Amino acid sequence: MLQDLEKGLPCEVESINGFLSAAAAKAGVAVPVNDQVTRIIRDIQDGKLGLSFSNLDLIELPPLESYFETP
Repeated sequence: MLQDLEKGLPCEVESINGFLSAAAAKAGVAVPVNDQVTRIIRDIQDGKLGLSFSNLDLIELPPLESYFETP
C-alpha cells in the first residue's frame, strides 16, 4: 500500500482493511484500530492527509482492559 500511496495511486485498503471492518461489523466484533487505520489511509488517498508518520498520532488505542472484557 505504501508504494501505491507514494505514487499517488489507489491502494488495496478497501479490499484488505475495509473488508475486515465490514466483516467484523457483520459479526458484531469491534475492530476500532483497523477502522481508524482504514480511515487514515482513505484520507491520504483523498488528499485530506499527507503521507507522514505523524498520522500514527491520530490512532486512539482502546484501553488494554477492553480487550479482555466479557459481555
